[in-house]
Amino acid sequence: MAQIESTGVTARKLAQESVRVVARFKTLCPEIDSQSILTESTLSRLRSANARPKRDRLIVLGLTCDWVTDPASSHWTEKRCQDALAGAYAFAHEVLAASSGAPKRSGIPGDNPVIARHRHTKFAFGSAGEQLLAELDLNDGSAEAKLELLHRLAGDSDDARYWRMRAEARSPDYAPPESLPECCTAARRYALEYFRKQNLSLAQLFLQVAADRGDEESKKALASLKGFEEQLAASIRLVAGRTGTGTPSRSGPPRATSACRQ
Repeated sequence: MAQIESTGVTARKLAQESVRVVARFKTLCPEIDSQSILTESTLSRLRSANARPKRDRLIVLGLTCDWVTDPASSHWTEKRCQDALAGAYAFAHEVLAASSGAPKRSGIPGDNPVIARHRHTKFAFGSAGEQLLAELDLNDGSAEAKLELLHRLAGDSDDARYWRMRAEARSPDYAPPESLPECCTAARRYALEYFRKQNLSLAQLFLQVAADRGDEESKKALASLKGFEEQLAASIRLVAGRTGTGTPSRSGPPRATSACRQ
């Protein structure tokens, strides 16, 4: 198989690296697990023209070939992992199509579970959700934990379960909140974090999902935050009218409300 030969590494090296690849991608791709790890004998069979490869091993092969040929693979970002997985899915489809005589077609984004999860988040939470997805490159599990909480409070149990697995893979000590009150408290804590960073859209998102579940403290904090935004907008219009610049300087946010502080 040309994909194997093109890497320029031995079958033993590919087999060894496939262990790392499966460990890195098993939470991103539900199709692969420890049984998908490549062995030298598996790679030998894959070179055969009469081979009937399994889809999960083809995905791992595609990922491993990409992994070993990229010197920066140990520092792959979330976006780079998505691209690698999309390429591996396309590779697996083409090999299986060729072995069955079916027509080939290029990448199949809908087959990529990572892309689907990201799409769900963007659809549910808009630009604020996109900001959280960008934080996945921190690789410390914090963004995954926040995404799990958002989806759980929004009632998306399947997506919440996915992000929980991702958070646990990034941070083995991760302990998600269990009860609804604990979830709402965590949401207020994240809201305060973003409020202090002057990211009002994410602060408002965390308060909104908790308020929608009936959390009274979040409702109060959300009302205060919206009032602050209205005051800020009025101040900007006033200063812009006086200076004609339209770009007044912005001081830090006011002190957090008691509801946010909890």
